[in-house]
Amino acid sequence: MKRNKIQAVILLVVIAFPLFLYFFVKYSSTAHFERLPYQYSLDANGDTIFHELPEFRLQDQNGKNFGKSDMLGDVYLISFFDGAEDAHVSDKAARFNYLLMPNLKKVYDNAERAPMVKILTISTSPETDSLSVLKSWSDRYGGDESKWIFARGPLETVWTLGLNTFSLKEFMDKTRSRGPFTARAIALVDKEGKVRKYYEGTNDFSIEKQLFEDLRALLTLEYKEDFGK
Repeated sequence: MKRNKIQAVILLVVIAFPLFLYFFVKYSSTAHFERLPYQYSLDANGDTIFHELPEFRLQDQNGKNFGKSDMLGDVYLISFFDGAEDAHVSDKAARFNYLLMPNLKKVYDNAERAPMVKILTISTSPETDSLSVLKSWSDRYGGDESKWIFARGPLETVWTLGLNTFSLKEFMDKTRSRGPFTARAIALVDKEGKVRKYYEGTNDFSIEKQLFEDLRALLTLEYKEDFGK
């Protein structure tokens, strides 16, 4: 009798443990995730201004119009760069393209299971960054032109996004000259066009740890129905 009880207990453990492990992994794997905040600033009156994409119109590497309406429904990482940076900067240490682009490529390469994650890289030098220049960057780092868009547009539009929408430091520092540059920051924009977080795009740790973890949190907690399709 006692032996039968021991066997019953062992059988129960054998059956129950896989179920326990399944539910533990399923529910504890997302327990450490926290919902990403919405980015905002305070105006002169102390009112809250949330960072959100305005209506805008740019031109992608193939010469097609690209704007806010094309972005809604997808998660975007937005950055700003000088495609002809070598012609404008003599100090090699200041050539942030060769730090920023490989880090964005890591996101591009790891977003296969998340087709809604895309990249938009905007030129700060539309006069020198012709469509052929943008296309060369696209061919070098992207390949799938629907996943990584390189874009150019009127300087006023670019500055409206970089300075007024995102309040990026480089735009604040160059308001007088409005010369071309590559910004260190990357903005994470959700499917509704709202800015959720900023990252230092030229920093490996910021991308590989913070950005990847925040992307997983956003996709798992808010867009779970689209993740992994």
